[in-house]
Amino acid sequence: RSVVSGAGAPPVDGGPASEAALALSAEREDYETRLRRLLLKRRFNVALGIVAVVSFVMFVSSGFLASLLRPHPSTLRETRP
Repeated sequence: RSVVSGAGAPPVDGGPASEAALALSAEREDYETRLRRLLLKRRFNVALGIVAVVSFVMFVSSGFLASLLRPHPSTLRETRP
């Protein structure tokens, strides 16, 4: 019965197949981490681009609006004493 149940047998450490599975798991984790970082960096760059475009448009439009509110130079008369 001890032979059938495996009692007294040395513990199985998994051997090379287990080590290969561990290496594959670590490699997959490393790949997922790199992919996550890459996606985060890309999202940040996209957000930065959007902010740059919006701020540029606001800057240009504010200058255009200010030029509309300014009186035209032909309407200004020079006052001489």
